[in-house]
Amino acid sequence: AHLIRREIDERAVIVTLHRTEDLDTPVLRVHLADIAAELALADRVIVHQGEDAARLNELGIERVEIIPIGARQFVGMSKESAREALGLEAPSGTHVIATYGFLLPHKGTMQLIQSVAAMRDQGVSVVMLGVCALHHDPTSAAYEESCIAEIERLDLGDSVRLVTEFLDPRVSHLLLSAADVVVLPYHESAESSSASLRFVLPVGRPVVATDIGIFHDARDSLKLVDAPPSAARLASAIVQLLQDPDEQGDYAMKARHLAHRSSLDRSVAEHTRVYREVRTSRGLR
Repeated sequence: AHLIRREIDERAVIVTLHRTEDLDTPVLRVHLADIAAELALADRVIVHQGEDAARLNELGIERVEIIPIGARQFVGMSKESAREALGLEAPSGTHVIATYGFLLPHKGTMQLIQSVAAMRDQGVSVVMLGVCALHHDPTSAAYEESCIAEIERLDLGDSVRLVTEFLDPRVSHLLLSAADVVVLPYHESAESSSASLRFVLPVGRPVVATDIGIFHDARDSLKLVDAPPSAARLASAIVQLLQDPDEQGDYAMKARHLAHRSSLDRSVAEHTRVYREVRTSRGLR
């Protein structure tokens, strides 16, 4: 608020918000209503979803632009080529599922591990690849220990592999490209949108995700399961998708189309348009 008031008379001010919901924790309280008057002074406020814009409009902030998070595009690779490049050999009839995102409790990795056991009990052969880098938050290392313990308890040592190194994006994309299906079994979050989803979309695989706010702008392109995720819900949705090649193809096509619509190039173009409009309205060259 201080920065906006200090600068608004001297230059154009554009604010980008990745979250608009209130935050209340024992150590931090953040309510945008407290600085609504200052945000209303900004030349533009950029958010990622319609729900964010509506929330700001209710606070009297009207100069709002909705620009989805941009996704870096990668050259697509078939799952056969990816598996060959990785030296990944799965027995005939075995499906590969993958997930992506920091290894944190709200990412639902535990439930996805448990869903592998549920599918195995149904006679469905599945292996899981978790591209889940450790986060610096201490809960991440503790969650890794819990996940490893659950893998051992369920005797899934040959069926689940967690990759917890922070990888080059191209390596992560190669790993995800080996999958038949990508699963994002996240729990509810107050964030506005999912950068992880934008990262996996260019892989061109069908995506199973929980029906939560961060995925609402992409819900027509995802196979959704009710939140909070459970092993049974996830297993049911994944098996249904694996057993229906037509549905797999449909959701894979939707993922590719959404990746194109939310490409980094498009995001850059939209931001450039907004900045140019603001400069023009300010009489700046």
